Amino acid sequence: PDDIATWLEARRVTIAPIDRDDIVGVGHALDALESVLARLREPRPGTVPPRGLLLTGPSGTGKTLCARWLAGSLGSVPAFDLPPDILTPRRVRAAFAHLATQERSVVFLPEIDAVGRSRDWGGHDQPTRRILFSLLEAMDGLTPIDAGRGPVVIATSNRSSLDAALVRPGRLGISIVFDLPDDRERVLLLERFLRGRRTDGLDLRHLAGLTRGWSPAALR
Repeated sequence: PDDIATWLEARRVTIAPIDRDDIVGVGHALDALESVLARLREPRPGTVPPRGLLLTGPSGTGKTLCARWLAGSLGSVPAFDLPPDILTPRRVRAAFAHLATQERSVVFLPEIDAVGRSRDWGGHDQPTRRILFSLLEAMDGLTPIDAGRGPVVIATSNRSSLDAALVRPGRLGISIVFDLPDDRERVLLLERFLRGRRTDGLDLRHLAGLTRGWSPAALR
């Protein structure tokens, strides 16, 4: 569409409140996200606040949940969901250029590997390559006058083989890995998922031992 503001508004998402204590089973990833959140809320003098971060790990490990928690923790900022199947070079450039002039916002780029996988691996067709180049160019333009303006980009991926240019500092320069939950975390997850249900005689520690390698989504 010619009116990028209207197109973005159609991609705006509502972030339901998520309590920090309701997020379990993601290990050190949540600690890293809290550090990013602190830098966004109160940037240290003389530093540039984070502009892009990548959440990577197996499917079902809580990346989307944590991305939404971070967005909601920034306050009443608009959030936009831009999946790869709706991206074009023109939309990418126009959307980022528009948001760079606005108050703070959050841009979700789910499954970024669809357009951002490493060019060293091959398999990029020309449309995908153009979208990637447009995204690199657009993120380079995110240098607002003050730290409280412009978008914070949160991308998610199930792979680690993303293009080196995409994950360098200044773009998706902060990478946070989501591992599968360990035994203790699976016990906590099972307690959370079984809350309000009868669990007479159920040994959660034993059940956690039987489910090694399961993601939080699989446990649910």
